[in-house]
Amino acid sequence: MSRAEYNEKIVAVLQLLNKEGSEKFDEKDITRVEPFALSISKKVYQFTQIPGHLEILGITPERDTQYATVMFCDLTRSSILFREFSTPIAIQHLNEFFERICEIAFDYGATVDKYMGDGVIFRFNVPRPVEEHPLKALQAAIEIEKSFDKLKKDWVIMEELVGDIYIRTGISFGSVHQAEVGHPQYRYLTIFGPPVNIAVNLCEIARRDKNVIVMDDQFYQKISAKVEVISISKEKLGKASNFISNAYELKGVKISEYVQNF
Repeated sequence: MSRAEYNEKIVAVLQLLNKEGSEKFDEKDITRVEPFALSISKKVYQFTQIPGHLEILGITPERDTQYATVMFCDLTRSSILFREFSTPIAIQHLNEFFERICEIAFDYGATVDKYMGDGVIFRFNVPRPVEEHPLKALQAAIEIEKSFDKLKKDWVIMEELVGDIYIRTGISFGSVHQAEVGHPQYRYLTIFGPPVNIAVNLCEIARRDKNVIVMDDQFYQKISAKVEVISISKEKLGKASNFISNAYELKGVKISEYVQNF
């Protein structure tokens, strides 16, 4: 076994094995290996200096826990688009939806984590730090909701065709871990942790007959002084109550001594 060094720094350990019953290695063998080890150590060092290379080999470095606000926005009854319009037009409308809500979210410091069907998951504060990210997420959600109503009116003149389509937004706060996942030929950066599952499930249990913003208890505690909410009953949480202690629907935002209702 030999150490591979580069610039007097140990970067790897090289192990050589001979066949069972063969003669033991001697000094001549060590002399042959040393130049080889030096060449390998340089290549190993260069390989480790490129971000993501170790993860390709399945070696995931330890990362500190990060806190993020996770926001999931999706459409209810988006199948109406494909029923009322041709597939290319329906897809065009979906892309308009994604473009509009993403631009708003980006303005508040969000990063797209992934697209899920007719929805998109945003993350605030990971990897780019965002000051007061719970408040920024709330502001983004409110602006997205208002912008979506304007978008619906632009889609068709006869608004009743898309009148039953609404936007639901689930927001959660908590610790997450960021990692690259996927096949070595196609990997993407994403986050894992309870806030991701909670944000998605909040959308699932939210009402479908209006635009709505729902939040978990940890997120609510961060912005409680600025909002008025309606508590969602345990019965409505259903199976989600196994991992969501309390959930709330946004009723209004406090502006000085007044409340702007939604």
